[in-house]
Amino acid sequence: MNQIFYADSSVLVKRHVSEIGSSWFQNLVLPVSNNSIITSKLSIIEVFSAFNRRKRENSISQIDYNDFANDFSAISSNEYHLLI
Repeated sequence: MNQIFYADSSVLVKRHVSEIGSSWFQNLVLPVSNNSIITSKLSIIEVFSAFNRRKRENSISQIDYNDFANDFSAISSNEYHLLI
């Protein structure tokens, strides 16, 4: 059964950075689930800010940051429904 979910930036980060709740959200967005994710345009900026903070704190590498940022950009353009 497909459903519509609102995800704020703290949830969107979980798709890329392994933390508590990551596997839950990753399962929620599997193509087979046919779920829709809605978020605000502000969440996009906040996710990049979270990636930058983790890079500054050395909890992710520059390579990880680049991979996460590129993947997130593609996903947010193609999979998420953005609200103003």
